[in-house]
Amino acid sequence: MTGKCQHRCPAGREGAGCDKDCTDGRFGVGCSQPCDCSGAPCDKVTGGCLCPAGLTGEHCERECGPGRWGLGCREFCPVCDNGGVCDKRNGTCLCAPGYTGRLCQSACPAGRFGLRCQLWCTCDNGGYCHPVTGRCTCPPGWTGTDCSRACDAGRWGPNCTNLCDCVSGDSSCDAATGRCSCEAGFTGTRCEQKCPLGSFGPGCQQKCHCENEASCDHVSGACTCLAGWTGAFCERPCPQGFHGLDCQQKCSCENGAQCDPLTGDCLCSPGWSGPRCDQMCPAGFYGKNCNQTCGCLNGARCHPDSGQCQCTPGWTGPSCQQGEFRKD
Repeated sequence: MTGKCQHRCPAGREGAGCDKDCTDGRFGVGCSQPCDCSGAPCDKVTGGCLCPAGLTGEHCERECGPGRWGLGCREFCPVCDNGGVCDKRNGTCLCAPGYTGRLCQSACPAGRFGLRCQLWCTCDNGGYCHPVTGRCTCPPGWTGTDCSRACDAGRWGPNCTNLCDCVSGDSSCDAATGRCSCEAGFTGTRCEQKCPLGSFGPGCQQKCHCENEASCDHVSGACTCLAGWTGAFCERPCPQGFHGLDCQQKCSCENGAQCDPLTGDCLCSPGWSGPRCDQMCPAGFYGKNCNQTCGCLNGARCHPDSGQCQCTPGWTGPSCQQGEFRKD
């Protein structure tokens, strides 16, 4: 002890010559008291809190109230859109994930998402990226977390959620539109109809060439002939001697008779009759179908084909009407 009086520094100062301010966080005489400002600096002399921008209260324990910001919360916040909030320190809008712009008025640009739109989307094939979550919404015909996988057969639409409704073929449809891909020979929205008469093939675009009322296969265009016709397009009647479906039946006509290629009925030559044309015209008749009456007289016979009279002895003339003159 020296007995000398010690000099006390004034509030807010310290050091041998009281030439230093109190260190941060201290105030008062001898800088002996700690600040109570929630981490904010305080006045070195009085200990009053010096709140930074955005904080208020005796101990800087509160943020500025709604709609206010800055030192002493004296400034008015802008109106932030889409869930954005006002930064109490500098008055700027802090945008929610998925939004950007001075007032958070714009969604993230294409290909970006998340907080401050800092993350890159990974959606392929034109998929839509959600600006907040980054989740891909796939366009029609695609699926998968990044829209990189095409729809499986039988499915279509956004994210391949729809089932194809097609009747023929493998039931597949256009992965984007759901339109049925009909196999050859079928048409209709569900491929439920055969090609209209006269057409065949893929899309029913080809024209049938069948003749004589033959039917045309809706798939291949092959002709199915009616009885009595043959050929690739059913353009020819059955060859002589045959009739019926596919000309497979043999005619049974005789004596040079023609056979109807459809029914097989015999078309008899003049002078013949009967189902098989095997019967000569009866006496007194001749010609086609034996429907002409002979004009022969005096017991003469009539030729069954031409109707010419075959006179008995002693008679002459076209009808055997004249007696022959005899010399004794």
